[in-house]
Formats: sequence, structure tokens, C-alpha cells
Amino acid sequence: MRAPGWLSSVHGAVLFAMADTAMGAATMSVLDENQLCASIDVQVRFCKAAFDGELVATATVMQAGKRVVQLQAEVRDQNEALVGLASGSFAVIGREVGR
Repeated sequence: MRAPGWLSSVHGAVLFAMADTAMGAATMSVLDENQLCASIDVQVRFCKAAFDGELVATATVMQAGKRVVQLQAEVRDQNEALVGLASGSFAVIGREVGR
């Protein structure tokens, strides 16, 4: 038995997780070693269905403030077609010394 077409595509939550993870890594790249980050707002636009093959998420820091970092991310398929487009805000959190 073969699954219906919509069941054979990549779930949107996977694209969300990829974009969120890429934006978190990009945020960490602009922080000091005593800082952490947490996503406070992420919006994803699903542009095209993805079925099989490799997906790649990339993120760009648009603005890095002292308390909030603004980012954009793209998820593309193996043909470099845009599958998802995301924007996000990440909070900058100070890490306590000794933790």
C-alpha cells in the first residue's frame, strides 16, 4: 500500500526545526562565550513541498542587538529550490559564571 501524496512529503515541523536550528547556530556565532540564546519568535513560510533527497538550511543574521538578534533562514532541496523561508528573533541570555 502506498501512502497518499501528502503523507509522502516532509512534514512542516521538520522544516521549522531546521530553520530554527540554523538561526540558533547563526545567533551563537555573534555572541560572546558567556552568552546563550533562545528563540522568541519564528515564522515559517512553506514555499514548495519536499519529498526525498537532501534538505539544507542556512541562516543570516540581519541585526544583532544587545538583547535580541533578528535573522532570516532558507531551507532548500537538493536542486536548490526554495522549500521554506523563515524569519526569527532570538533572545540573548547571559550565562551565569560557574555554570
